[in-house]
Amino acid sequence: MKFSQRMSVVIIAVGLISVRAPCQVAPLSVTKSSVTGRGIEFVLRNNSEKLVTGFCVRTHSSGVTLTEFLPPHQGLLPGATDTGAVSLSGMSPAEAEQEARTLVFTCVVSSDGVAGTVSEDVSSMTQSLAGTAFQAARLRRFLVSIGDSSNDRFQLAVQDAISGISALDITLDDGSKAQGLFASGMRDASALLLSRLKQLAMMGSGGRNNISELRSELSTIQQEHRNLLEVASGGRRIRP
Repeated sequence: MKFSQRMSVVIIAVGLISVRAPCQVAPLSVTKSSVTGRGIEFVLRNNSEKLVTGFCVRTHSSGVTLTEFLPPHQGLLPGATDTGAVSLSGMSPAEAEQEARTLVFTCVVSSDGVAGTVSEDVSSMTQSLAGTAFQAARLRRFLVSIGDSSNDRFQLAVQDAISGISALDITLDDGSKAQGLFASGMRDASALLLSRLKQLAMMGSGGRNNISELRSELSTIQQEHRNLLEVASGGRRIRP
C-alpha cells in the first residue's frame, strides 16, 4: 500500500475480467484521459450529490486499482474532479491506446456504503475498508491514553502510544496475523495515526510548543481519527 494523503492505491492481480465501458459506476465519470509514460492518466468527476471517499477502476488487462480517500483527505466533493492513473507495462503505444478505451469505474464508496458493478472489486474494497475500520477502533485507546495523561507526562504518553501502535501491527485479538486486503487496511489505519503522532512528538521536542498547543493538536488528531473510523466503516455496508 502506498501511503500519502490520498491514501491507498492497491494493484491486485486478479486476471482478466471482461468489463464493458457502459457499466461505469453512475456517480463517477472520466472527463479526460490520455496515455503517458505513467500509463493511463485520467481526470474523474463526482457527478453525485454525495461525498465520494473511494473508488475502483480497471481496464481489460490491468486488474483493479483501489483508491481510498482517507482523512485528513477530504474526499471527492460533489461536482469536484481529481486525477488518477492506471499503470500499464509491456504494451506498445497502439495496444496502450486500445487498453485506455476499456477504462471503467467498477465501485464507489460513499456514505451509503460500497456500490459496484463487479462483485470481485466491491469485495476487495470492502475487505480493505473493513480492515481500516477494525484497526482504527482498536487504536482509539492510544488517543484516550494520551488525552488522559497529565501535562508532565504528555510527551511520554505520546511516545508510549507510538511504541504501542508499532508493536500492535496486524496481530488480531486471537494472536493470529491478518491476511490480504484486510491486513492492508489495518496497516493504513496504523500508518495514518503513527504519522500524526510522530508529528505531535516533534512539536513537543525541545520545548518548541507549550502544552496548550500540543493538546490542541491532539484534539485535531482525535477528530481526524473519528472521521477515519466513520469513512472506513462505510466498507461494512454493501449496496446491491
